[in-house]
Amino acid sequence: LKYNILTNKIIRINFNEEKIVKVKDTEEVFKTLDLNQHKEKVGLLIKDVLIASKYLKTTDAFTYLENVDRSRYKYEQRRLKYGIIYFFYRVNDNDYMNIIRYNIRSNEWLIGDFYEEKIKDDGPPRW
Repeated sequence: LKYNILTNKIIRINFNEEKIVKVKDTEEVFKTLDLNQHKEKVGLLIKDVLIASKYLKTTDAFTYLENVDRSRYKYEQRRLKYGIIYFFYRVNDNDYMNIIRYNIRSNEWLIGDFYEEKIKDDGPPRW
């Protein structure tokens, strides 16, 4: 979900699961990699996956923005065990963000389209 304070609207992000492209990660890199300390490496990994799966051209300007980690951490083993990590990036300085997901349990990148669905609208913005 995302909330836009200026328009007072809540939007749900939905992924088109029927058209998802799954790319196997044989290195299982996100089970131990600290996402916040290795932001540049994370960006390069995402860029490589997008280029390999033809979702990004080598000439495109790629900018890794941030992630939302919804995985579950197994403290006694100090490893991520399951869940989804959402990565946000921008291509060619567009005004919109793109999202790529990573499934910890299956070690797969989930690439595909998403759409926004308005779930709350209280009329015009309040100033």
